Amino acid sequence: MLQRKYNSINDVTSGVSAGYGVQFYNAAGFNNYISQYNQKYASTSKTEMEEFGTGLGFKFGANAVQFHVDQMLIGLKISYQQMKEKNSATRISSSGERLKKSLIFQ
Repeated sequence: MLQRKYNSINDVTSGVSAGYGVQFYNAAGFNNYISQYNQKYASTSKTEMEEFGTGLGFKFGANAVQFHVDQMLIGLKISYQQMKEKNSATRISSSGERLKKSLIFQ
């Protein structure tokens, strides 16, 4: 017969964390669209749209509960993370109106 030995729960802890980060990524298809957009409006552009590839973001987290049982660490973590990048281009319409286009990659 198999017997199990249970020890008491030790060191119950909890806590919070937060951070800010930079993530580099490859957005080839999206950047192809931006390249075509910049070429199409090259003659009327005041500012060209930059390519995407660097996201900025933040993360918040919490260790809801964390404890040691025997020689194992058991815990429940909850977190939320968001990364995004926003680029804009400005051009002048044929009537002299200033037009701004923004794209967000999230």
